[in-house]
Amino acid sequence: MKKEFDVLLMRRGIGQMISIQPSPDIDPTTPVGELFAKPVEVMLIQASGDQARFAIYADPGWLVVEEELLRSR
Repeated sequence: MKKEFDVLLMRRGIGQMISIQPSPDIDPTTPVGELFAKPVEVMLIQASGDQARFAIYADPGWLVVEEELLRSR
């Protein structure tokens, strides 16, 4: 994995979601090709019972958040 990516460790249970979207700080005129120039990668690092732990590698231009946090805004 390239070092310029940020890594987020996240634990999710059955039915819990992760939202991955462009950061609000991104210029809305940014070309789509530029947004996707660096991939967002998700790696399952542990699974136990009804829980899974993920490592999410994403450029700082992406917002990765637990869906319940979005609903609480």
